[in-house]
Amino acid sequence: MPNKGGRPRTRPKPNKFDREVGARVKAARVRAGITPTQAANLAEKALSTIMRYESGDVCISSNMLAWFAKIYGCPMETFLNGVRPR
Repeated sequence: MPNKGGRPRTRPKPNKFDREVGARVKAARVRAGITPTQAANLAEKALSTIMRYESGDVCISSNMLAWFAKIYGCPMETFLNGVRPR
């Protein structure tokens, strides 16, 4: 569907980086003992959004990574150290 500028809306396709970061976010959530439903409620996001973050189907913003780090009680570097960007 085109936007007002006439160009089609496109999102970057998920890649290995997104999947690795998502897996690390999920691992941190599990270590913290938080269910996906609880995470969704705390973040005021839909459960499906949390699941898409964790599966790497969408890119996670730096704001959301900071939020995950705070709620899950780990440094933000946990999600990014050693992961090669796109």
